[in-house]
Amino acid sequence: MHFISFCIILAILALLTQADSSSHSSEDSGLSSENSGEFSDGSSSSEEGQCCSNGPCGIFCCGCDGGCNNTCVAEAEASRSRSISGRHYIQSTHGPYVSHRDGSDKATLDWHRDSSAEWLIEDHDGKIALTTTQSPVRYASANPDGSIVIVDKIDNGALWTPIKGRIWSGSSSLRTALRTWLYAAVNGTLSSQTVYAGDENNKFRLEPL
Repeated sequence: MHFISFCIILAILALLTQADSSSHSSEDSGLSSENSGEFSDGSSSSEEGQCCSNGPCGIFCCGCDGGCNNTCVAEAEASRSRSISGRHYIQSTHGPYVSHRDGSDKATLDWHRDSSAEWLIEDHDGKIALTTTQSPVRYASANPDGSIVIVDKIDNGALWTPIKGRIWSGSSSLRTALRTWLYAAVNGTLSSQTVYAGDENNKFRLEPL
């Protein structure tokens, strides 16, 4: 009896692994093409957990018929940006916090959970801006070279799309307009990188203040 139960559990795990790996088989940006019928990030589902597709989907919103329902995706992203607006710490999966030290023109990772690690998340209808809480107000922006800089005005790189994570409980990923992701490397480097949606280095926990 125990052997049969064990075999059933193994079969279920195999199916889950196969489904999850198929969701990462799309472009390096972490987004699948519109015609592939596969979704590889949290923007594929609504806040109620329904897949944003034009037809039936498999587990984890993979193998969907008819491609993406773009209206549903846009509504889901707008709902997420509203729900996470406010003051937060932004913690990486490795522990350090996204930080902005006075006088520095770059955002970094820091173990200190102080005022430099506080951010005001502004809602921009499906996108967010990461705003410093210290005067003068400035914004975290992704450069094309991958660096995360602090700028005085909101530019294209300063608008991020929040994606609800699956792997790290309660996590979010932040995608740039360049289709790259905010990325916290194990060595303590903060940057924007082209990574697949399952990489835990692009997962962050938003801790409300």
